[in-house]
Amino acid sequence: MSYFKATGSVCAHYPQEWSRVLNQIQGWNRSCSVSKDISQSLEAKALYVFTIARRLTRAANWLNEQANGWKPVFLEATVLLFPMIELIGYSRVDGNEVRNVFQGKSDVSAVNLWAGLHWLLDPSWLPTVQKQDQRADPTKLYKWKIGQLVSLRHYLLHGYKQVSYKGSAVPIDDIINYELPEYVVTRAKKTLPDYWRQLKQDDGSRNWVKRLAQADIRPLKLQGSNLYEEGLVDPDIVDRLEGNVSFLD
Repeated sequence: MSYFKATGSVCAHYPQEWSRVLNQIQGWNRSCSVSKDISQSLEAKALYVFTIARRLTRAANWLNEQANGWKPVFLEATVLLFPMIELIGYSRVDGNEVRNVFQGKSDVSAVNLWAGLHWLLDPSWLPTVQKQDQRADPTKLYKWKIGQLVSLRHYLLHGYKQVSYKGSAVPIDDIINYELPEYVVTRAKKTLPDYWRQLKQDDGSRNWVKRLAQADIRPLKLQGSNLYEEGLVDPDIVDRLEGNVSFLD
C-alpha cells in the first residue's frame, strides 16, 4: 500500500538516507498503521517533516499549559514555532523558482517562512516566488503583516539584536505579543492535517508531492535511540494527522 497517489517523485536529496528511514519504519515491531501502509521513501520524508512540526507545536503548547496561559511564555513559545513554520514553507515552495529569483543571494530563508505563514493563513494557497519582496508582504495573518513576521523571525533567531529592512529599523515591540503563539498553534492543529491530505490526494496536478521531493531536507538521526536511528519519525504521527488520537497530547 501507499499513502500518496503520486508515485513518480523521489527524494532529490539524500535518497539513500530516506530509503533507510523507510526501511526503519517498515521494520518496526509494533502494531501501528504507518509501518503497514508506507511504501515510498518520500512518504517517510513527509512523516519526518510532520513529526518535527508537530513536536515543536506541541512543545509550544506545553509551555502554555505549564504557565496557565500564553503571557508568561509567549517569547519562548514563538521561538519554537518559527522553525516549524519555516520547515513547512520550505516543503511547499518550488525550489527552481527560488533559485531563479535569488540567484544565490542571501535571505532565502525569508521565502520559506513567507510560504509557511501563507500556509497558516490558507492551506490551499500555492506559493509562487516571482521576486525578492517577501519581507514587504502586507498580507494580514490575523493581526500581523506577513512581511513583519518574517522580520520578527530574523530578530528572534539571530540573537535578539536590532533588525532592519531596506535601511529602516523594524519595530519589533509593535509586532510580538502573547496572541501570536496562541494563533499559530490553533491554526497549525488544522493546517498540518490539511497539508497531509493535500499530499495524499495530489495526483501530480498540484505539485505538492513534487515540491516536497525537491526540498533539501535531511533526516535527523538520533543515535542510541533504537527507534530513530535512521530518522525521527513518530510511530503515531499518521494517527495524529488523521484525527484518530489527539494531535497535541
